[in-house]
Amino acid sequence: NIYNFSELLKKWHKESVSKTLSELFLSIINDSGLLDYVSGRNDKGAGQSPAPATNYTSGRDAINRVSTEDTEFNDLLSLISFHEFIKSVERVNRKITLEEFLKDIELMSENNYVVTSSKIENENGVNLLTAHSSKGLEFKYVFIIHATENNWGSTRKMPSLLVPEIYNEYYDAEEDAASRLEDERRLFFVAITRAKEKLYFTKAKTEINEGSVTNLSTSQFIEELDQNSLEKFSPEDHDIKDSDLLTLLKKPEIESYSIEEEKFLNDRIKNFALSATALNDYIESPLLFKERHLIRIPQAKQKNVVMGTAVHAAMEFLNRALIKDSDLSKITFESLDNIYRATLKREFEGDEEYDETLAEGSNILRKYFDNYIATNKYEIPVEAEYNFGFHNVMLQLAEGDEIKLSGKIDKAELLDKQTNSVRIVDYKTSKPHSENHIKGNTKQSDGRYWRQLVFYKILCEADQNFRPKDKFNSIKYICDEVQIDYLKDDKGKFIKRTFSVTEEDVSKLKEVIKDVMIHIRNLEFPEEKIIKIH
Repeated sequence: NIYNFSELLKKWHKESVSKTLSELFLSIINDSGLLDYVSGRNDKGAGQSPAPATNYTSGRDAINRVSTEDTEFNDLLSLISFHEFIKSVERVNRKITLEEFLKDIELMSENNYVVTSSKIENENGVNLLTAHSSKGLEFKYVFIIHATENNWGSTRKMPSLLVPEIYNEYYDAEEDAASRLEDERRLFFVAITRAKEKLYFTKAKTEINEGSVTNLSTSQFIEELDQNSLEKFSPEDHDIKDSDLLTLLKKPEIESYSIEEEKFLNDRIKNFALSATALNDYIESPLLFKERHLIRIPQAKQKNVVMGTAVHAAMEFLNRALIKDSDLSKITFESLDNIYRATLKREFEGDEEYDETLAEGSNILRKYFDNYIATNKYEIPVEAEYNFGFHNVMLQLAEGDEIKLSGKIDKAELLDKQTNSVRIVDYKTSKPHSENHIKGNTKQSDGRYWRQLVFYKILCEADQNFRPKDKFNSIKYICDEVQIDYLKDDKGKFIKRTFSVTEEDVSKLKEVIKDVMIHIRNLEFPEEKIIKIH
């Protein structure tokens, strides 16, 4: 109703001052229900959509009542593209206001500048074109419909916009008809030369107009063609039953995806690299996976995620510095804290939880620094933020198929110089978990942390470039251990969980990866779980 909508407007007006432009955009499309509407979540189950920041469900209901028609998949792509455009504007001017942005949009409109949207080209479809718009294009098969004298070759008099006195003074009917006929002949030539293999002309024998039946003649341009190259036939020449025609005209069954969405998803999957996060998301909910990793629906930034990203940036700075110079005494807390603050400011400034998040993350780093770095107990890394996605890592399957993998490790520590065995370390800013929880052996755990660790082992095995950079011909790194290093203390105690991954663990996860990719390639994205983990 109007009252609830006015409450939404008040909320957005307030957020336009405190939030960045992209955050305001996400708030609007979520609170209003627009994102749910264009993504089809209203039909597929709103349970998967993120809850709005405030409980203004009436705004969402109002939009649902306005239109009950299915929304084109292109609408969702346009929404995503506009969000990407807003983020690109923010990269140039982080502090741009809504008023300034709207002025820019107005200026763009005045100059006919449009925001480029994700484009889908359909391989399995029919192009409906005018003869004019087909210039420069070629197709295997071309159908020229309504190939009658009325449409092609008619010398009928065209209406004039001139006043009769001027029109009659200068108009030469015979010359005008000849000129128009020649123009149409040229255009007809353009149309027929679009075909690379076969060209079809179709026409009806008669037409009914206001109860009057008129015989239709074939276009004279067709008569001018080499008749020996034409094969003429009529419906009477073919044994077509009424039931066959009804089958052809019958509305086809609605498929799970529109042509546009199916083409879009297949294009994304064609070059898709599976990460541990994507694997876990598919296991949790195939629909969630599709929205996050294929369609990439915009998501509001969450406090814990942004803080984790900023803390990880500080740890990356630490590890890269130690790879260059292993002297821990040269590392200061201020240098780490500055990286953390700069990253958080870039990602989260303006959010109402910014100050609280800034203090919390800085406190985590302070305690971790005092416990490990100031006491010289921090393990020196041999790799930091190693990105397997840069090395075209493939999981080879027995059937000859392969699955592209990706992932990035936080840190690798050398265990044995002779064998180049390493420990892969993953940082977590969450509360420490037990070993059973990590492995999925508790009621509250689904095993996602364990799958992530085993996934790292698989990546290390498959990547032939995972070796010391200064000795390319040396033995590649071997992952002997995996570890979760909890950066946040638990009542003053810092926890690390270290595991050895067995061949059985690797074999089991490879089967899960294979199973998941089969479902992904088959475009199976229901809301409920379909992968059973034993």
